[in-house]
Amino acid sequence: MPKRYGQPFRQKNLDLRSKGQFKFDAVSDDGEIVAVTSTSGGMTAGGKMATAKLQKIRSDVYWFLMLEQQGEKKLLVFTDDSMIDLIKEKKKGRLSV
Repeated sequence: MPKRYGQPFRQKNLDLRSKGQFKFDAVSDDGEIVAVTSTSGGMTAGGKMATAKLQKIRSDVYWFLMLEQQGEKKLLVFTDDSMIDLIKEKKKGRLSV
């Protein structure tokens, strides 16, 4: 991400509208880009859809919505192709990715 966006990123606690904080996986130095990462696969070892892992992604989106100060970009970063494919296949208009 530093190469793509031309600045360093680090984990950082950000303020939420509820007056709490949440630690995001990557926040740019200027605070305009906020990211969460998922290293999980989209399928379980038994070949079923990883619904609990999808719930975690929905939770991450919730934290984006709760941010006190909205950055310019919010990124969901997936490191496993099977999760990317599953999100595309199952989104049904309820999660824009």
